[in-house]
Amino acid sequence: MRYVIRHWQGDLTLIQTVALNFIGLRILISWCDELILARPAFNWTGSHLHDTLTIVYLLTAHGVILAWQCVGLWRYAHQFAASYNGFYWTSGAAFGSILTAAFSMATVWATMGDLLNPSEPYQPSYRLTYDETSGTVHISGHFEPGITRAFQNILKTSPNARQVALNSEGGNIYEGRGVARTILDARLNTVVDEQCLSACTLAFISGQSRTLPEGARLGFHQYRLELTRYHTAIFDIEAEQEKDRTFFRSRSVSAEFVEKIHKTGTHDIWTPTRAELVQAGIIKAIPKDGL
Repeated sequence: MRYVIRHWQGDLTLIQTVALNFIGLRILISWCDELILARPAFNWTGSHLHDTLTIVYLLTAHGVILAWQCVGLWRYAHQFAASYNGFYWTSGAAFGSILTAAFSMATVWATMGDLLNPSEPYQPSYRLTYDETSGTVHISGHFEPGITRAFQNILKTSPNARQVALNSEGGNIYEGRGVARTILDARLNTVVDEQCLSACTLAFISGQSRTLPEGARLGFHQYRLELTRYHTAIFDIEAEQEKDRTFFRSRSVSAEFVEKIHKTGTHDIWTPTRAELVQAGIIKAIPKDGL
């Protein structure tokens, strides 16, 4: 408790105030946002208990804790400036506090908007089916919170599944990674039904054997800051893109191709030619007759 009070009064060291209590704690809260508000393990919307606990979390993490962080940072910067005539310290503290508060309020606004609108119950935009004859799990629609868990549940009841057919415009990159890890663990093949864009490509590249039929397409672009239903902001877009570029390299995709996948703007799509995909090592066979 004494530590909490000392931060509030601005009496801690620079490392404690800025590195630990402000930057470190905001990173931890960002991770908790993704875990609590977006991860499929917590995809239990619609109950009063869920709504109550979500509101309590938002008020605590983005209200009480944020106020404690900002006040302590401001007071520390003010005392430092008074001792060393450091105008830039107070300006930096003010800018950091305002920017952090803006991100926090955006998260609160997006989440509360859903909680306070019961007239529009949540319906997932993705669809998963299993074709027992071909051993194919079909995934279509948006990659949004819940799709990884739904995919894992289908695999539990479908021991003979051999491949995943994808038809998606993309979505949440964390869900894309979740589906990708599941495909890797189950050693499944992947095929594109019609299109596989953005986050969907993470799932496609995870296949043991990857097939792109005639007329189907793969698409890539830069990630973007997104605050939609139970999505949290990607604060360091370049770092997240680098994680996935590393994953593509681990799947034996050429370095030249990997460097291009996030060059296209957020509202455009780069759809490589078949020759480019073959040369990059993404696909090996190009069938003429589809699945």
